[in-house]
Formats: sequence, structure tokens, C-alpha cells
Amino acid sequence: MLKHNKVANLFSAKNWLLSGWGLYKKKPLIWTFMILIFTIFFIVSVNTLIGKVIAAFLTPVFSGGIYVAIYKSDNGEPIAIESLFAMFKDPQKLKQLLIIGSIGVVVIGLTYFAQKTGGILSLFITWAWWLASLFGIPLVAIKNQMAIESLKSSLDASFINLIPLFIFSVIASLLIILGALPVGLGLLIILPILFCASYFAFKTVYLDENQHNFAPDSVASHKETPNKTGNTATSTIQSSSSTVELPIRGMSKPRVDENGELELPRGVELNYFDEYMQITRIWHGLKTFAVLLTALIFNFVWISQGFVEILLSDKELLLKLFCLVFIIAGLGLIYLTIATWLNKTHIYVSKDTIEIKHQPIPWKGNRRIQANNIKQLFVKKRYRGTRNGSPRYTYKLLGITLDNKQFTLIARLDNSYHAQFIEQKIEKYLGIKNFSV
Repeated sequence: MLKHNKVANLFSAKNWLLSGWGLYKKKPLIWTFMILIFTIFFIVSVNTLIGKVIAAFLTPVFSGGIYVAIYKSDNGEPIAIESLFAMFKDPQKLKQLLIIGSIGVVVIGLTYFAQKTGGILSLFITWAWWLASLFGIPLVAIKNQMAIESLKSSLDASFINLIPLFIFSVIASLLIILGALPVGLGLLIILPILFCASYFAFKTVYLDENQHNFAPDSVASHKETPNKTGNTATSTIQSSSSTVELPIRGMSKPRVDENGELELPRGVELNYFDEYMQITRIWHGLKTFAVLLTALIFNFVWISQGFVEILLSDKELLLKLFCLVFIIAGLGLIYLTIATWLNKTHIYVSKDTIEIKHQPIPWKGNRRIQANNIKQLFVKKRYRGTRNGSPRYTYKLLGITLDNKQFTLIARLDNSYHAQFIEQKIEKYLGIKNFSV
């Protein structure tokens, strides 16, 4: 059984809530929007029986992402709304959280049948499951523990600390009722505070004397010393005669090696062959999960609300057009999700041509350009609005031909480092002298 502490102070619930409020007010917009996305998913899902099953199945996954974000914020690390989807990036934690979700689905079924026999049994099952998942989810997400072991440990720790947890649950219930009064808008503040307070309860019971057990990421399969960001990996650069291992660092700012060249960024592969060079850029990232969630919401709405039946009915033309546009948008988001999950951009550079291929899902932007007609390459930044008060940009890798005509090589790159790295490697391979454009 995992080691945990007994909370002797009956006023611990008050301390948890005050600490939760203190953490929330440091980044209120991020926490509110994170909970808003989570709440929209939950509300949309629970309208049908299948939706309730999906909600119960995935709720621990989203909750795990929130708890890891809270832990990072508590330790002074930066957070973003995308942290909500962080567990999807960790297969080991995702598997364990889905196990908890599966048990949650069973609990919903038991609760449903218990309601037929009386409310007391149903209330007992709900209360027991809350105690089991209260610490069980953060144990998996923060301490990288197994699902069943975490649930058992959570129950054991909850019973030892039952009185302060009971006081906490009563206060939390009252706050939820108050937050629901102004058309539910108050919940956008109350729920993130309660999430943060639950984390501090978990911290009091598990982390205060066990910080050395914390494992925010899955155990790595390599032994490199991590860099300042805590991420390391390896990438193979192949040639006709040798294979060299280069580091991929989890960094957003360009790093330059001793030769004045940009180091290989995360998400990019570089391979040299006899007659050409290949650069491969992976599309998949945290944004994939944001697109996936949006696609699920859009398609759930038009399927559950009978938009197809409206299209085939004799309803007004304007309503039918709205339904058609909504369905097309939903299907388009599914296509976009699949593409961002599976696609890679392959750049083949030889002395004669540069060929761009986006595969395996068909996507615009495939092109072939004569390499001997390129005068210069450069990166152009485009403003895309703001996010969390900060400007957001995308980047294009453009080129100029010998007759001074401009062309696009790769568009809509989210990372300027990727664009600069690709530009530098192509110019070096083709012997193009770099100058300011």
C-alpha cells in the first residue's frame, strides 16, 4: 500500500480551500477556460446513456491533466489550457486512467440499479467512488501509480482522514449550489477552485513527506541527462556510411551548436542519403487533442439533435442550410483530427529538385520545385490573434526564384524554430548563400 499521512487538524478543509483559491487567482483565465472545456464536454455527453458512459470513461483522463497542471503551477512551472489533454500524450498514464474510467462506468451502472431499490444504497456507492477517485486519479497522474493500487490507497487514506474530508465535501457541495445559482456561471470559478483544493488535500495526505516519489513523466527508456526543460530523446541521422545519434531537446527557442548551426528540434527528423536529403516534420502534438474534442462535440450535436432528419424533412430552407453547414463542419473536423494525428511533412531535397509531400492523409500543399532556380529562402511571420493575452503567430517558409518571383515552400508552421531549421538545412545542402530578405 502506498504511504500516506493522517490529517490531525480538523480545519484542514479550510486550509485546502484557501490554498485552492490562492492558486486559482494566479492564473484565473487559464483555469476557468480549462474547466469550461471540461464542462462543455461533460454537459454535451450526459444527455444520452451512451454519452454518460463516454463521460465516465474519459473524465479521469481530463481530470488527470488538470491535476498535473495544478502540480506544475504549485511548483512555479508555466501552464497552458492544452494541459487538459496532457494525459493523452502519456500512454502509460492514459491506460491507467482509462482503467479508472472503466470502473467508473460500472459504478454508474450499479448506481442506476441501486436507485431502483432505494436512495441510501445509491448514495453509499457514489460516496465510496468519490473517496476512491479523489486521490486515485492524482496518484496515477502525478505519482505515476497503477490504477487499482491507487484506488485502494485512496480509499484507505480517505477512511483514515474521513472527518476532514467529510467537512471538505460538505463545504464543496454548498459552494457548488451557490455557484449554480447565477445560471451556473459561478461554477466556472467554483469548480477550478475545488480542483485546486482537492490537489492540496492530496498534497497534504501524500506529498508532504513523499516528494521523492513524484514521477511527473513516464520512466524514460534511455539514460541521457535531461536538459533544462526536462525532456530528452534521440534521433538518428543516417548516411550511406554511418549513423550518428543527435539529441532532440524539448525547447521552443533555437539552440546553436559549436558550428553555428541550429540543433535538431523536437518533432523533426533529418536523414542524409547518397543522392538526397530528407527532412520529416511530425504534425502530431497537443493541439491534436483540442481538435479532437471540438470534433467530438460538433458531431455529437448534429447526430443527437437529428440534423440529418431535418435535412430530409420539409423544414425551412434556412434551417436546413444551417444543419448542412454544421454537419460539414463536424465531418471536416474529423478529417482534420485524423490528418493532424497521422500526417507528416516529408521534404526531399536533391541537387535538382525540392519535393514537399504531406502524407498519408491527402492534404493541400504538395509541390515540386526546381532547386537550381532558387535564389534565396526566408521565413515570414503571420499574426493569428492572441491566446491568454499573448500574440499568436504562424510561419511560412518562402523562397525567391532567380527571376525574383516569390513562392511558398511550406505554410502554416506553428513553430518558428522548425521553419528556421528547415531553411538552414536546405540552404546548406544546396549551397545557397544566406542573406537578409
